Amino acid sequence: MKSFKLFSLVILFQILFITSGYSEIVDYIAATVNKEIITYSELKEKLAPAIEYYQKNYRGNELEKLLNKAKEEILNNAIEEKVLLINAENSNIEVTDEEIEKNIEEFKKKFSTSDEFYVGLKKEGITLADFKEKTKSRIKISKFIRLNILKDIRITDEEITNAYKENKESFLMPGQIKISQILIKLSDNNDAEKRVNEISQKLETGEDFSSLAKLYSEGPNASLGGDLGFVSLEELNPQIKEALDNMVIGAYTKPIQTSAGYQIIKLEDKKPSQYTPILEVKDLIKKKLYDFKVSEAYGKWMESAKKNVEINIFTL
Repeated sequence: MKSFKLFSLVILFQILFITSGYSEIVDYIAATVNKEIITYSELKEKLAPAIEYYQKNYRGNELEKLLNKAKEEILNNAIEEKVLLINAENSNIEVTDEEIEKNIEEFKKKFSTSDEFYVGLKKEGITLADFKEKTKSRIKISKFIRLNILKDIRITDEEITNAYKENKESFLMPGQIKISQILIKLSDNNDAEKRVNEISQKLETGEDFSSLAKLYSEGPNASLGGDLGFVSLEELNPQIKEALDNMVIGAYTKPIQTSAGYQIIKLEDKKPSQYTPILEVKDLIKKKLYDFKVSEAYGKWMESAKKNVEINIFTL
């Protein structure tokens, strides 16, 4: 059953944290923002999804520190949601019934059937009316953020170019080599060594590497002449990497014994290290710059907005 905890209002960042010791505790007010109340049960609901993860992976003092940090961050997130909602309501942002229904229909797609959706509501103790009200608040906050915090954020081509230049080393692609191999797997007797030496002798007399790979190789792509395509040197076995060092294109190694067996490697081609063209990473750079500006704009706005409301934090 998919959980309605997925519906928790996530403003700019998705936070999954956990806590413990919630059993048999009466609900109470954890904080207020002006007249808006944040209850203990709200926080418990948002913290609960990750409780199993933390308990499985951490112990002792480390677990306690993570739990305390989680409580603080989830409370802060809940406070910021209230601050946003207060400002959205003060801005008289309208949400139509059509928008609410459309959003709910999209949410229903997370479930296999409509019945599963309503069963989920009942399981979480949420009425359809409550769910619609939460949906309305979420849409209202989303509109407010878009119209008041994000509206002026733009990423120019100049900014993208400058970011590319400043971080160019991160776009450096390592050199690659194209190789083919003949692999003879190890056996319980000396047959593997004998066979690979015979193949090596055939190569020395001028027989074609690709043809011999098709006949004898027990490795991948043997039917293609043992072609392994382009690989990074860092991906190779150290023995093979050393053997290929300074080798010219078209040459091949002597038999090398590795955990895979006996290998003869032919160097087919080389690609020098090069920088990824800016056109190939432009969208990635643009997204990172945009995300940074969003985070910065949101942080500045929230810092200022919190000064204009009365926030009271009680105990968790």
